[in-house]
Amino acid sequence: MRLCLIGHSARALLGQPDGGSERQTALVAANMARRGHEVTLVVPGYSGDEMVVDGVSLRSGWEPSRGVRFVRALSYRYPALRNVLTSIGAEAYYFRGFSFFTPTIVKAARSLRAVSILALTSDRDFEPGSGRHHFGIGGPALSRLSGRVGYEWFRRTTLSGVDCVVVQNEMQFAAGAAKGLSCRLLPSIVEDAPAAYQATPSEADAVWVGNAGDDNRRSKGIEELTRLAERLPAVKFVVVGEISALRGTDVLQRLERSPNVKLTGALTHDETVGRIAGAGVVLNTSPSEGFSNVMLEGWSLRKPAVSLWVDPDHLLTTGGLGVCAGGDEDRMAGELQSLLDDPARRAAMGDSARAYVLAVHGAAGVCARLELLVRSLAMQPRPST
Repeated sequence: MRLCLIGHSARALLGQPDGGSERQTALVAANMARRGHEVTLVVPGYSGDEMVVDGVSLRSGWEPSRGVRFVRALSYRYPALRNVLTSIGAEAYYFRGFSFFTPTIVKAARSLRAVSILALTSDRDFEPGSGRHHFGIGGPALSRLSGRVGYEWFRRTTLSGVDCVVVQNEMQFAAGAAKGLSCRLLPSIVEDAPAAYQATPSEADAVWVGNAGDDNRRSKGIEELTRLAERLPAVKFVVVGEISALRGTDVLQRLERSPNVKLTGALTHDETVGRIAGAGVVLNTSPSEGFSNVMLEGWSLRKPAVSLWVDPDHLLTTGGLGVCAGGDEDRMAGELQSLLDDPARRAAMGDSARAYVLAVHGAAGVCARLELLVRSLAMQPRPST
């Protein structure tokens, strides 16, 4: 199969710190290449050299410095991206989330009568208000307005034209079905951690991983994390990720002053896995996610998850892979302390978590399901443009 993935960054493929969605794209690309497929990752705006990494051909969608300012998107970037995509001649085009260039991907796939697959990145992706994170410009009021306009444009040009929307959990599937979309459930992918990590002794009680900037710190739950650390001064927290955009804010000052909090800054993926392996539990304070990569990687290392809000497919509340506080910060603090005080319960949850990950989210199984999905979609008639 000739497969083309379109991502916002090449950093994860190159082994550098990156976001969860970009990490998922890199994992799918590399593992599909290992299965013998011809895989290309196209990154709009990538300015590095074209190369092959883990069997994946890395290409730029457009040169970031070319084109006339203010009109370069329409006059140069989108046409260049479409030319690159069509020149690859893939049988399937896979991209995650939405942006201003997603309609170009759908049009390129249609022009080749190829399969187009949109994978959601968050539970919010079906909500108009999420557009401010992807299409927002200017201050808060203007960002909300431009975000809603951008989301409506995305809904009309991408959601209505893509062959399939891949969702991460049952809640997203139900939301997509309610909108009349063709959705398929494809589990997020996780690679098994090396045995050396699995035997790492705990060096911290809880680890939180994420990138929290001024524009998304509320969506990551950084304030809630800060309050949790202040509630539990005897618990040792490790916070991994790039949060320098919070420089000078009260929340960062409070984290820096907390003697029970260690801020590591951005780390490579291997370094991050090491921090997860060296903690007792994984924390999630985000109000909304699709399926947390950090949860999955923690589960692969037998680390239960303690979550404030997120409980994908009720795996925490009924699946025994951790605990969810239902939005109650006091309850989260109590649940975290209780779990840390009960090593046997924590170990049992960890064993269940690892068994679940290997059965559902392993690379071989996820890639096999993607192959079946592409083949089934390819058999369906589709219009060209």
